[in-house]
Amino acid sequence: MWVTNEFGWRSNVNPLMPAGAAELHNGIDFGANTGTPVKSFAEGTVTYAEYHQYGGLRVVIDHGNGLETTYNHMNEILVDVGQHVDFNQQIGTVGTTGNSTGPHLHFEMLRDGEYIDPAPLLGL
Repeated sequence: MWVTNEFGWRSNVNPLMPAGAAELHNGIDFGANTGTPVKSFAEGTVTYAEYHQYGGLRVVIDHGNGLETTYNHMNEILVDVGQHVDFNQQIGTVGTTGNSTGPHLHFEMLRDGEYIDPAPLLGL
């Protein structure tokens, strides 16, 4: 996987938004081929694993201490709500479901319900 879009404010780059509209890109996009394994950032409990209007096939994992991660636009979900997952466990595969223009993983991180830039915690 490779980074195709970083976290932060952007304008005129999302073909799914009106021209000139500014938006907070609340995660990091990782380009990859459809079917590439998607793995958990850390151990935790799955709190959401289904289709989302914008995120397509989406998984949310609660890692405790107010930290959550979301994995969006997947082709396949391999976990269930309530399931415990380990660090680096495969939870799905890359796809292009929901508001997506091509195969990629949109990865979000929230601390106490607020979006944060995942790059520092990912070592990027």
